[in-house]
Amino acid sequence: MRHLPKDIGNMEKYKAVATAHNLQDQGLLRFDGRDTMKFECIAAGLNMDDHWVFVNDMVHENCLLQWDILHRKFGLIPSYCQKQCWKICIKCRTLYEMMQVHEIMTDLGLYGKVGVDERDYTAGIYNAFIYNKSHDEGKKNYQAIVPVIIEQVGHHFKQDWMHSIILKRGCTEMEMQLQSSQWQVTEDITRQEGFVDNIIKTPDDLKNFQPEWLVEYKVFRWCAKASSLGDFSFREVPTLAHLIFHVRSQTYHQKEWIDGEET
Repeated sequence: MRHLPKDIGNMEKYKAVATAHNLQDQGLLRFDGRDTMKFECIAAGLNMDDHWVFVNDMVHENCLLQWDILHRKFGLIPSYCQKQCWKICIKCRTLYEMMQVHEIMTDLGLYGKVGVDERDYTAGIYNAFIYNKSHDEGKKNYQAIVPVIIEQVGHHFKQDWMHSIILKRGCTEMEMQLQSSQWQVTEDITRQEGFVDNIIKTPDDLKNFQPEWLVEYKVFRWCAKASSLGDFSFREVPTLAHLIFHVRSQTYHQKEWIDGEET
């Protein structure tokens, strides 16, 4: 047994390696082939199954590591999420409103994402997120975007911006585990993050890049979802007005039945 690795029996390390291997099979990580047993993130933003479109080539927040591995697999509230993830969440009522918010975020140079949020434990379906590294940065960007949304998008934002545009910490799923005001970076979190850091790395210049064809595909799916919900606001966007997905049934009712002018 003298020649076997000393770390045999470390279940937390096995768990990290098994998780990395699973993500490699999904094409999200690659094994670098060296003795260091490192996996590298390679496909940020290229998920075709979700509805999210990134804004301004959002700097990669390494959510694959923080969310998929540290939180979902290890049950941790990662130290990065506790310290450097402050989100402005904008809850839109229609697809067109969300696309207007996307334009505003782009013009203001704010990093984030917009899309159809299908989680059944969050409020609203058309959501936009602006990512900030600190409370101060979140406050600065909140003060920058809220007046613009109220002026340019209007509607319910004029009366309800305090509830429709919020500043929060981390992911909702982490808040479901423990309210963010009670979060702490414990020694146990730091120790388990160390195991994962030794196995999975993220290139410094990795961004959530999405090719144009993928963005077009996601917008196409937005419209399909909106149509299925009876939200035809996407017709207000000229380039999308032709994207009607519901089946048009042959109808037999007449306007005159109600107007009283039947002949």
